[in-house]
Amino acid sequence: MKIVITESQLEFIRRYKVLDGLVSEAIEFVSSQDDICDYSFKDFFEEVKWQVSDNYEMLDLPKDLDPAIVQDWVSDNFYGQIKDFYVAYVEPDCEDEYNNDDDDDLDYYSGRLYGVDNDQ
Repeated sequence: MKIVITESQLEFIRRYKVLDGLVSEAIEFVSSQDDICDYSFKDFFEEVKWQVSDNYEMLDLPKDLDPAIVQDWVSDNFYGQIKDFYVAYVEPDCEDEYNNDDDDDLDYYSGRLYGVDNDQ
């Protein structure tokens, strides 16, 4: 049985370990943002891909290679890892934050409106 590996697959295989490290760093960086609870999974995933492609010089790729290739590698090979992190850590933390945000609830229940003279 013969296995044929294309040049792009070979480039990916050679750089998998470094790429995996970049993905892990990007996940940690994006998840530490102050506004992380405003990110949907799609936003989170896109931001991780951009963080990795912004640091693709570390992969020692040919200068003429499009950084979009790196984003495709992340999409094709690290989607599960990124999704698992988001579901396990980001979603529960954000649910806790929204459930414990009582200040907004008090204003809503009291009928007070912002920007309106409530004492008419």
